[in-house]
Amino acid sequence: MKQNLITKIKFKYLLALGMTAAISLIGLFTLFYTISSQRTNAEVINISGRQRALLQRTALNSLRFVSNQLQPHTYTELLEERENLRKELLKDIDLMEKSHEQLINGNLTVNLPGSTQSQIKSVYYEAPIYLDTKIKTYIKQVRTLALLPDSQHSTYNTQLNYISLAASGDLVSSLETVVSRYQKESEDAISRLQFLSITVLCIIMLLLIFEALFIFKPMVDLIKEENKQLEEKNKILQDLSSNDGLTGIANRRYFNEFISQEWARLSHTSIPLSIIMIDIDYFKTYNDTYGHQAGDECLKKVASTLANALKHTGNLAARYGGEEFAVVLPDTSRNEAVFVAEKLRADIEEVRIPHVKSDISDHVTISLGVATVIPQYDSSPDELIKSADQALYNAKNSGRNQVKIYAMSR
Repeated sequence: MKQNLITKIKFKYLLALGMTAAISLIGLFTLFYTISSQRTNAEVINISGRQRALLQRTALNSLRFVSNQLQPHTYTELLEERENLRKELLKDIDLMEKSHEQLINGNLTVNLPGSTQSQIKSVYYEAPIYLDTKIKTYIKQVRTLALLPDSQHSTYNTQLNYISLAASGDLVSSLETVVSRYQKESEDAISRLQFLSITVLCIIMLLLIFEALFIFKPMVDLIKEENKQLEEKNKILQDLSSNDGLTGIANRRYFNEFISQEWARLSHTSIPLSIIMIDIDYFKTYNDTYGHQAGDECLKKVASTLANALKHTGNLAARYGGEEFAVVLPDTSRNEAVFVAEKLRADIEEVRIPHVKSDISDHVTISLGVATVIPQYDSSPDELIKSADQALYNAKNSGRNQVKIYAMSR
């Protein structure tokens, strides 16, 4: 009888250990899968967002390439600068083509699955958008323009007309559509992963109760330790989903959540909401000069400076993508936002990060675009973000290292 009881206890103990081991493996797999999915989603959103930036940059450089905006001192310098623009155009358009191929077909080296979601496929291949055809046509037109001889350079050039129209019209909206679809797909995936994590956690808790009632204290102690580890892993997961992995400040996803929350809060008041879009001047040149590792350190310093300047103010500094940052200023008027923007610009200059290849300074500078609006309950912050981005474009187009304001209609 006693031997049977010991055997039964041993069996239950081994069963509990086996169940604990199985659940632990499931939890660990869920964690790794969640982290991998988050990285994949972040990479997809970053690459799709980068397409829009490449579109704007290639359009601007195309105009400079065929126009008389270049102002070198000698004819040799003119040829050299035009050749540099040609190389930059070809490099950017190659990157745009590579990014497009990665988004469509996937790339296991950077953990990209490709466009398998039906709604995203419809954007690329179906009416009325046909984004795949538009991007390929745009890439072809830019390449053709970049390879034109100097004798055919003109602002009335057919390729330039197509590029300008695409960069300011239909292609931009199509890229924004696919980015929003990727964002929606990412949010749906996060919801599914959260449900999976909660389900696994519930199963583990049931197992803990079972072991506490039918096994002995060492099992309870083991369960408590396992719970502690799970909480730490969940915290790591939460940080990964909200913070930018390189700079440590808020990422694009958290930025979208924060500005949507503030928009909803202020839409029932007459209090303004301001946003500042920030871009590091000549960051590509910085990377080419000092290397990507130094470029990463530069991004960290800029992010740290922005975050420190906004500390304890209720505002948010986030990495928007690449070398672009965004600052959200709730309860802030336009004049106050301009004051903050000027302070941020001056703070970055005071850090004096060397940049010998910058065209405007011997150290790193930033350009800033400011937009302010009183939120309306029947609209979204998208217009505000676009306006600040346009102001940033104006700041860069006007010489960089300055603040430009976009006057909203409301």
